[in-house]
Amino acid sequence: HQFGGEIFNFNIFSRELTASEVTSLNEIGLCTPVPESLEDYRTVKWEDILQLSRSGTVQDIDTGCAAVVELNQKLAEKTQEKEDVELSLNRTLEDLREVQGNFNSSQEELSAARGQIGTLKEELNNTRVELTETKADLMNVTQSKCVLQKGNLTKWDVFYSPDYYNKTFTRQLYRKLQNTWETISSRLFGMTITDKLIELIKDLDDGEIETCGDLDS
Repeated sequence: HQFGGEIFNFNIFSRELTASEVTSLNEIGLCTPVPESLEDYRTVKWEDILQLSRSGTVQDIDTGCAAVVELNQKLAEKTQEKEDVELSLNRTLEDLREVQGNFNSSQEELSAARGQIGTLKEELNNTRVELTETKADLMNVTQSKCVLQKGNLTKWDVFYSPDYYNKTFTRQLYRKLQNTWETISSRLFGMTITDKLIELIKDLDDGEIETCGDLDS
């Protein structure tokens, strides 16, 4: 049998191809290469036919498929590169969103920390003011002979000091006061020094009321 005409990319498969497989063989027209998924089913391959000897008036003609195939391969490579870049870009966007989330959290934590620092500074300032006031009060007490200022002080207000208040009046305490007030009665021995007793002594005292100014002078 003699064949008169043109033939290109002739292949024989060992099974019937499906409609989608036939479509894949014409994806880019005449120059469509055989998909790799069908390679195992090719029993007669076009590239093998091209290796056979020629007879008669058989001539090779340029179909232009070499350039088409090359361009198609480049297109496939660029498409794959594009997909890889898109995948990398998507991962970068996810990382960026995560970093943005961490940044926002850090900003919130920083704002909260600044608020706490502001509160601590305010408390520190208040403490400094209180400390200054306490130092001033302590200085006043230290420089004054009036150990405990309670109303208009008399010489009997010394009993409000920690050395005497709510303690039993003993000879030791008596001797402590003896050099200052010789009018203290020894009949106080055994009595507990309380508000009531102190005020009673003040009422019974015939001496002139001494104020802090009197005592300091």
